[in-house]
Amino acid sequence: MNDRTLLIGTRGSDLALWQSKHVAARLSAATGLVIIKTEGDRILDRDLSGAEGKGFFTKELEEALYARQVDLAVHSLKDLPTLTPPGLAIAAVCERAPVADVLLVHPDWHDPSQPFPVKAGAQVGASSLRRQAYVRTAKGDVEPASLRGNVPTRVRKCKEGQYAAVVLAEAGLSRLALDFQPLVAYRLNPLVWLPAPGQGALAIETRANDSAFDVCAKLEHEPTRDATAVERGLLARFEGGCHLPLGTLARRTATGLHFTACFAPEPDRLVRCEIDAADLSSAVETAFAELNARSASGERASFEGAALCQRIDAWS
Repeated sequence: MNDRTLLIGTRGSDLALWQSKHVAARLSAATGLVIIKTEGDRILDRDLSGAEGKGFFTKELEEALYARQVDLAVHSLKDLPTLTPPGLAIAAVCERAPVADVLLVHPDWHDPSQPFPVKAGAQVGASSLRRQAYVRTAKGDVEPASLRGNVPTRVRKCKEGQYAAVVLAEAGLSRLALDFQPLVAYRLNPLVWLPAPGQGALAIETRANDSAFDVCAKLEHEPTRDATAVERGLLARFEGGCHLPLGTLARRTATGLHFTACFAPEPDRLVRCEIDAADLSSAVETAFAELNARSASGERASFEGAALCQRIDAWS
């Protein structure tokens, strides 16, 4: 396999290219990049939050794999539908980057005296229903608003004052080492403000039983695969896609798994559960049952009393 070039299918955004080059540098083979525009890249004039499970950022890459135009595709794991198409396989889930979300605040709207440090009346850009529900829960006198565009575009929109603040994944911001000045940056506590299932992890997809699978499998990070399998397992149990208002964080323990999950049954209401389980299946089923029971009971979780935000001055 090493005597020929492996073609990597990738979206053309700055972050997608960084991710694909990062994978390419770690493979024991010559590589080349093939930029493929996905439907999500073409649809820039409307919110995609109702498009659960549609693979808006992955479908065209998978079609290129089927057509043998590329040998592998690099995805943000949180963008991948939970069901892998027939004939394809996830060869590796790479070691996870930081899982937290970051709040970037325009200085004109910054209020450091508040637990969620944004002035009343602010419009906070958030790309997913999960983040929008969290914003409403964190501070009832601000308004979440749909946010589209690649990572640099979202940061620019906040710098220009189109939004008082924006919420983005730390993984993308730190990978691109974006200069966020003069914005004020806060890391949102991932134990409270739970990330999307699989957030921060990269997945390498190949054709099943293809020689590229064996080359890419060497980049597998088993602890990340295990944790994200639980998180995505709950997403699949809800029969939802990447825009379902679900936050998850799974971690291995000495006796099994510690799993925290948060769901928004309504745009302004959260329910939450925290469990210990022996294995993936019981973690998923227990969390699914608890979240549904709490949703039906009318329970409402809050962020009160939690250390929600930590000021950061530079990417680690």
